[in-house]
Amino acid sequence: MKQFFRRYKLSLLIIIFSLTLGLAPVLSVLIASIIANANDCILHEGNVNPCKIGSVDLGGLLYSMAVSGWFMLVSIPFGLIGLVFGLISLIVQIWNIRH
Repeated sequence: MKQFFRRYKLSLLIIIFSLTLGLAPVLSVLIASIIANANDCILHEGNVNPCKIGSVDLGGLLYSMAVSGWFMLVSIPFGLIGLVFGLISLIVQIWNIRH
């Protein structure tokens, strides 16, 4: 039974890691958009626009965060693959305990 819970925790960690990996670029774009909108800044993928918050220009950082959203084309499929393997592992573990 102790072995089951160890594998169960491993399956859950795989699921959590794969969801985090898959959604990280999406969260980056979302955070950049929220910061830009809250400070009336223009944010798009064409070029860097100035965005002064206080006395600091965060336009380059927000641009990098927004453009990193393109990584989701790779990260979401890998995240989904990890999610599927984690769920299959979890189902197999539960199946083995019950039978």
